[in-house]
Amino acid sequence: MRLDDTNISPNPGYVRTHCAHIIQVAHRLTRKSPEYLVHICEDLLSNPPSQAHEMKRASGLNWNQFPIQYVVSQQKEEIHHKLIGDPAFYISDPLLRYEQSMKALPHVLKMGQAYALYDRCVDAIHATLPQTDTGLEEYTYGVMWLGVSLTRPGAAVYILSVLDTKTAWYQAHTAAQTLLSNSEEMHHILSSLAPVCRLASVGIEGSSLHDARLKLYWRMSSPTAFHDFIIPLYTDDNILHCIGTILKDYFFTLSALTFSVGIDLKTGKIADIKIDISNRILNLDIHKALSCIHKVADFLGFRTLISEKEFLSCSKNAVEVAFIGIGVDNTHRYRLHLYLY
Repeated sequence: MRLDDTNISPNPGYVRTHCAHIIQVAHRLTRKSPEYLVHICEDLLSNPPSQAHEMKRASGLNWNQFPIQYVVSQQKEEIHHKLIGDPAFYISDPLLRYEQSMKALPHVLKMGQAYALYDRCVDAIHATLPQTDTGLEEYTYGVMWLGVSLTRPGAAVYILSVLDTKTAWYQAHTAAQTLLSNSEEMHHILSSLAPVCRLASVGIEGSSLHDARLKLYWRMSSPTAFHDFIIPLYTDDNILHCIGTILKDYFFTLSALTFSVGIDLKTGKIADIKIDISNRILNLDIHKALSCIHKVADFLGFRTLISEKEFLSCSKNAVEVAFIGIGVDNTHRYRLHLYLY
């Protein structure tokens, strides 16, 4: 793709050169200007230098170490869009990467009109990450990821958990105690998950203190029934049907599924859940992924669909599918997610 295909200035820069495929698709789906999208990506990545792709680096955001994800989220009558980035992915020293990520955080929150969450995000970071240089040195594939909504106010920080499972769950308890007005339900969930799951990350999502959620992400470490999560929404019949529909023809390992729960910061109650399925087991190109999404959306009675025509002018391999996700909130509103890189 030529840069002028989406009216991106030909000035050199990592984002303009290496993220042009994401910019192109996001521009066509959101109608946001390419320059605006470039600016968001630069903030999410903490202004990577032009030579970032040549520097020693590692990002755990995508399996191929690409540091940006574009997320399209579909609900019954609306579609939302988000960009997620691995800030300072081009810095190999975890301590310097942490410092640079902390500098990027307020810029991203302001861009998402969510600066009111800055103190909560910092509290979550301090509760989840090691507080010593030695502890941070194990974060060779990133410390945190930052996200910003493209279609409504909202931003996010996702803090990666330490490798030691026992420590990771202890720190999640600390985050719950620190951030939630009532942490009893969250502590119960954490205690039920710890024996059979590995914590992946802790996050904050929202635009203000009124709608913010504490997010928890995990994967199974041993075969476990969904009802053993002690989270009622994971026994929702429609969720189980849709997951079964997507996975019925595939063999998959425990690490292929990432589970999450959102807890309302104000009340400490469960707000929503989600299951993300790695495309490394599905191996779907964008058009097959959209067909899968549309099949599930039709079952759920969605009226608004992600338009495939916006992808028709893209090469089949212009964007890759990272995950397909399905979620539901405590009012039984369903949503589907398509993660691209």
